[in-house]
Amino acid sequence: MLKFLVSPGELVLKGRNRGFFERQLDRNLRLALGKSLYRQDRFGSRRLLQVDGKIEEAQSRLRSVFGISRFASVNKADNWDDLKKQLKNILQEKSFRTFAIRAKNKDTKGLSGQKMNERLGNFIGKDFPVKVDLEKPELTIYVDHYPHAFYFHFGWQQGAGGLPVGISGQVLSLFSGGIDSPVAAYLMARRGCRVDLLHFYALDNAESVLASKIKPLFHLLQRYTVSSQLILLPYAPFYQAIRQRPPTGNEVVLFRRFILRAGERLAVKNGYRALVTGDNLSQVASQTLANIVATTETVKMPVFRPLIGFDKKEIIDWARRIGSYELSIRPYQDCCALVQKHAKTRVNLAAITKEEKQLKLEKALTSTLEKTVVVSGN
Repeated sequence: MLKFLVSPGELVLKGRNRGFFERQLDRNLRLALGKSLYRQDRFGSRRLLQVDGKIEEAQSRLRSVFGISRFASVNKADNWDDLKKQLKNILQEKSFRTFAIRAKNKDTKGLSGQKMNERLGNFIGKDFPVKVDLEKPELTIYVDHYPHAFYFHFGWQQGAGGLPVGISGQVLSLFSGGIDSPVAAYLMARRGCRVDLLHFYALDNAESVLASKIKPLFHLLQRYTVSSQLILLPYAPFYQAIRQRPPTGNEVVLFRRFILRAGERLAVKNGYRALVTGDNLSQVASQTLANIVATTETVKMPVFRPLIGFDKKEIIDWARRIGSYELSIRPYQDCCALVQKHAKTRVNLAAITKEEKQLKLEKALTSTLEKTVVVSGN
């Protein structure tokens, strides 16, 4: 049976509503680990998890749970003698010349952390040809003494940080399948939002979309969002509305206004509190300040843009970190790329509004929403 000591992140700073954050983290841990989670105990703000299965799989799942600052695979010792015996057996298999002890007493009785450091240091120094180095040790031994047992390990692993998914409400994230939109969805989940995805597709049907990179990207994000839905809408009604007249240079902004309006209709119907996009200021013509303003003007609902101030390298670094980059760069028919290759960097809002009426985009929007396909994350 594997044992992990889990340390929460910023939720420990919460006040009267801290219990709500704690309970949501506990639920998310159970969802992430599934049937492999045998038992979960709480020591103050920390959790002790007992998990069946392979350590690599358990560590991977823990790294995907927001609200965890760090975690460690730990060993349990029932008493002081058992602790020394286990440490001696384990250290015989390790190669190190310098070491440090980081001991803490979580019990109201027993030795202080400093006394534990000294006794364990003397014990190890007698049995092994090594020296104490508190600055840059080759091996650090962490020991926590709780009322019923000692738990020790040899290093923390970094958790995902953020807040537990589910404490900040539900949002609908526009999802193209490129590099930016998965990162935007991830970052909103990291701030505690449950995130569902809205994808406009230019392929023949929804089945073709699910045979593309969109489905594995959706499943990848589910690791972080805990549970979510993928909503598919066709691009064809919009294309049919604009293809009969000569290009005006407004097509990309028209389409982005169109998808925001579609998102708002779905959000109002399904209880989402905000929309999310992967916009990055001035990255492309449609994302200049003027065009973002013209796009957002069409909806009343808040539109969050977590990537707005990032540079492209930062976004790519995040995509690599969460594992979406290699999937995102696979070939795919992106709707925005099909609409227009050279968009205006500053559209005229009055002209855009007039053009929408002439193209009867409200009728196209109704037709689009009638063809909604929802893919469950379960």
